[in-house]
Amino acid sequence: MSNSSLTVSPELLSLSYAICAHAALLSPMHSHMEDMFYQQSRKYLDQAEVRDSGSFKTISALQTCILLALYELKRTLFARAWVSVSRATWLAQMIELGKMDCNSASKPKSQSSEPILPVAADAMELEERRQTFWGVFNLNCYASIGIGWRPNLAIEYSDISTYLSALDILNGNPAPSGLTLDDALNLSATGILSPLQGATVVATICGRCLSHLHQTYRESALEHPSYDFWTQHHYLDEIVTHLTTHTLAHLKPAEFMTDPDVLFLNLMLQATVICLHHAIVAKGGSKVLVKMTFDSKNRCIEAALEISDLIRLVYQTNLAKLNPFTPWALHVAMQVFIHSTRRTSQAANAVTLEPPFRESSSFSAEEPYRSISIKPSTGINDLYSPLSVSSDYPTHGGTPSNATFTSARMLDSLQFLLAALSALKVTNPLARTFEVLIHEELEGGELVSQQRIIGLVRFPLQ
Repeated sequence: MSNSSLTVSPELLSLSYAICAHAALLSPMHSHMEDMFYQQSRKYLDQAEVRDSGSFKTISALQTCILLALYELKRTLFARAWVSVSRATWLAQMIELGKMDCNSASKPKSQSSEPILPVAADAMELEERRQTFWGVFNLNCYASIGIGWRPNLAIEYSDISTYLSALDILNGNPAPSGLTLDDALNLSATGILSPLQGATVVATICGRCLSHLHQTYRESALEHPSYDFWTQHHYLDEIVTHLTTHTLAHLKPAEFMTDPDVLFLNLMLQATVICLHHAIVAKGGSKVLVKMTFDSKNRCIEAALEISDLIRLVYQTNLAKLNPFTPWALHVAMQVFIHSTRRTSQAANAVTLEPPFRESSSFSAEEPYRSISIKPSTGINDLYSPLSVSSDYPTHGGTPSNATFTSARMLDSLQFLLAALSALKVTNPLARTFEVLIHEELEGGELVSQQRIIGLVRFPLQ
């Protein structure tokens, strides 16, 4: 056998090293090889990009870009991750993965002289290309949690003709096939989606809600805003309601205990609800909106408590299998608890988060969190600014007993989620970034909380 027949292309070498880097991140025995694998992957990807053979415009190269971006996010290499996300997005558009199943005259393919990718050898290769495209798409949507990390997918969702993945199994039956993203967003009340299809739809709505939140804050500073807030808000609210009550209602974590994708889908759906309704809270400023703002604060609290309940199922799931963006959902829920319980006036019996909770790292089925302490506030002597039920936040019933119960439940959930973040950072160092942000809000008081936008994160780029 000649040496030429044994030559491995640089994009395949790069992909192999990227896979090894992720594996080493999860394996204490091989952690010392992690950076070497990562550097080798980048080296061979760069080689593929500068070669004249077109080896960079391949599915393998695109998969490598996705894995490198996820690795860099996990390792909090945010500047590199931003570049890698953009690189993957533009490469997917260059090879027209978003138009794979175009069979309509209203959605024509570009008029390029010849296709960039060869014809797929079989149905499995075609499905691999679809899943790769939706991997880029989901990554692009979730990357917009970063302030300034606007989605750079230069294509309208309604123009994407590539079918959602139909490879996963739903209740023992094949997933619905032949669905585009636009089809999935407009399913009837009887239509259902599989976990993979649902994950893409939730990523889409999450990306739109984050963009909605971005736009709301941007235009709030303008004297004559041009953004049609209410049209967009009601549209997104209708889709989210339809997803939770119909299209994804069958995907309950309790019934899919071994499926981390279902758990992540539900976490992100609740985090999306929070981002959507926090946009109304952020808009405020009008007496007409008082009732609506009150209801939206209620929705935020309910969704945050649901995230806490969902994450209590994590001890039955391998943490290494959870999506890298899982810590963001926890961070969003904790921001709601902090905003909702932040002291706005001196209270005789404030619920205070004691300093020892800060270092809590235990997270197990037997003792996932320590018991909370309810005592009068000790003011500036506390390490954390005292937390109590804010006078302008809903108390779920209005009576003092209900207010105390809700307050205690939120503090309990906040404490539990801090322990969960501490456990997650063992296999996903990105969780450490969100943990630090939460401690900054706890220590910095109301002023820091007011400067933070629930759902949006300012990643350090140095």
